[in-house]
Amino acid sequence: MKFNLSRQASFWLFLFGFYLLWTVAWLLRVGPAERFFGLSLRDLNNDSLYWFVMKCLVWILPMTVYLRRVYGVGLWEYLGLSRWVKRGWIGGLCFSLVMLSLYLAYDLLTHASLSSPQRFTAGPFLGAVLVAPVMEEVFFRGFIIRQLQSWWKSFLWVDLAAAVAFALVHWVGWYFQGRLSFPGSLPFTFHLVVLGFILGYLNRFSGSLWTSLILHAVNNLYSDHFWNYFLAPHP
Repeated sequence: MKFNLSRQASFWLFLFGFYLLWTVAWLLRVGPAERFFGLSLRDLNNDSLYWFVMKCLVWILPMTVYLRRVYGVGLWEYLGLSRWVKRGWIGGLCFSLVMLSLYLAYDLLTHASLSSPQRFTAGPFLGAVLVAPVMEEVFFRGFIIRQLQSWWKSFLWVDLAAAVAFALVHWVGWYFQGRLSFPGSLPFTFHLVVLGFILGYLNRFSGSLWTSLILHAVNNLYSDHFWNYFLAPHP
């Protein structure tokens, strides 16, 4: 029992450190990094590269070290990414079709603007469609859910806690971007909690983290309205 409590205490300390380090990453971005690199960081590709490096250093590296030291396992093994790969991909693609249909139907019914030509920028696009889904799903739907399941019996509360943690990490970025406000940010926060909650249950249903990885990527792809890049005038 003492050993389990020790692991649980280590997890909560680790999670606190994660949010602290992510705040430091933002402080560096709007402070020393901005002054040192100057105008180069205003290039969206360079900015995306900065956040890719920071996510590797803050999200992935500490988690990998933590699992190796506390549990003696590697990240890939702990997340079970080698199991149910085919089932995860099939589930992810099928659920993605359903989600895209619902999104498109909602946008059409509410007469949302779907056409707004914009210039394609590789860094932000890859960050939204590839980097963010992988990092966030590995950390929240993979690592945090598996950790909490070690101590909490109800998956509903486990999934809800991971979904709230997923939404709160966005608050850090919104704050430094000047986008965090109350009650203005609450609808967006609610959307993230619901999305994270659904992704957690779909993972549980399919038995594979690949399901939410794919679904999250497709969600971001649609949110970015990728077809607009083909409408943008070429330089």
